[in-house]
Amino acid sequence: MRRDRPGLGRSARARVAAVIAAGVLCACSSTGGTPPPETASASRPTYGLVSALRALGSGIFGRARVVDRRDGVQVTLSIINLPQGPFRIAFGENPNCSSPNGFSAGQPWAPPGAGRSGKDLVSPMFNGNDGSSETSVFVRGVHTTGPDGVDKRSIIIYTGSDVTDAQPGKPNNRIACGTFEPAQPFEF
Repeated sequence: MRRDRPGLGRSARARVAAVIAAGVLCACSSTGGTPPPETASASRPTYGLVSALRALGSGIFGRARVVDRRDGVQVTLSIINLPQGPFRIAFGENPNCSSPNGFSAGQPWAPPGAGRSGKDLVSPMFNGNDGSSETSVFVRGVHTTGPDGVDKRSIIIYTGSDVTDAQPGKPNNRIACGTFEPAQPFEF
């Protein structure tokens, strides 16, 4: 016959209640209040934004990645079959690359606080002889999300040193276009 010692049941219940209370207090203290400064921008995508580039009357393919860095973004491009010579990038006002000449992406866009027009936001770049380009450029005044964000925009690659307005149904110097989505972490 089993004999319970007096108070053992109450003691065990008291310890369980103390553990639960400590867990609740820890959870409440870690989720309430204002986040520390380093996590205040948690609404920005942790790994940035990526875009698969769709060819517009060219043989180009590649990717663009945009990551927040202090007062701007770092834009990294990896492009194959890019013509030799100067090229430009710009952000389109619409997240739409469905038209054959890139007209659906809209006009070149820049946020009001950038201090430059969408046509002059990023300086010209140059591609060498091999037809591929791996390049990175910092763009001040632009972010991944928010009113100055590119998350609801497109990225357009232009051949030559000018960013031009597209006309519906006419060829232009837009040779690739892509829309953004959140980047995922690299996994093995």
